[in-house]
Amino acid sequence: METEIEALIKYFKNGGQLHYYGSEFKAAKIADLLPQCQYLYSGDAPDMFFKKDDLVIIIEHFEFDCYKATKKGSDFRRELARIQRKEEALPSTEEGEVLRDVIHGSSSYEYYISNVTKAFKEHYAHIDLYIDNLRKNGAIDKKSNIKVLFFIEDVSPIGCVAVDQTSSEFDLVHVTLAESREFLDLLRDNTRVDFVLACSSYSNEPYIWFIDRTELDAYYEQALDYYSMRFAEFTPRVRVFKKLITIDETGKIRGN
Repeated sequence: METEIEALIKYFKNGGQLHYYGSEFKAAKIADLLPQCQYLYSGDAPDMFFKKDDLVIIIEHFEFDCYKATKKGSDFRRELARIQRKEEALPSTEEGEVLRDVIHGSSSYEYYISNVTKAFKEHYAHIDLYIDNLRKNGAIDKKSNIKVLFFIEDVSPIGCVAVDQTSSEFDLVHVTLAESREFLDLLRDNTRVDFVLACSSYSNEPYIWFIDRTELDAYYEQALDYYSMRFAEFTPRVRVFKKLITIDETGKIRGN
């Protein structure tokens, strides 16, 4: 399982560009800080933070998807766990074995917003705990300029796409938190989160959006009415190849 830092930097390593609305100043500053600052783990509360001079940015990471969720989790998570169990049970042979399956489940923009709202509020309720823990280990003192950044990752398979039916060509629109009026309302009403780094991918392209609370007006100007669009539902297909590899006494892979 990838670490929180690996989850953060993979988008930039894969060629992702930082998108933003409003002033370039803070977006550019964050873009510079992410690769340059020393990351410091503090445990699970918060997931991580980095510090430069008096600036301390608390980073809390969480994932969500656009699938229907119950107390047992989202359809996507349950399907992923089911397929992983089948993969683990797949025998290893020298000829190789192939597992083919599909991810079933109901997805929608309503589920997208419901899931991110639930996760956001759960982590928001722990902000005081994050600050207290960092104060106890000496990362925060009276001089610290504390900022809170939620690193939110949309892990929906394939990505979230809606069809703009107002367009004569029925254009496909990549659904992102940065252009979601409902998510902007959530961020506006929960004032202790200073920044959001919203990451997602579609068609193998990484999307990275930096949302600055002080620039929310600029985001509202660009917000899209996703509820009026037709949410594009897909049935993701999974293909796993499992092969037994043996190594001879010289350390070489036998058969190669």
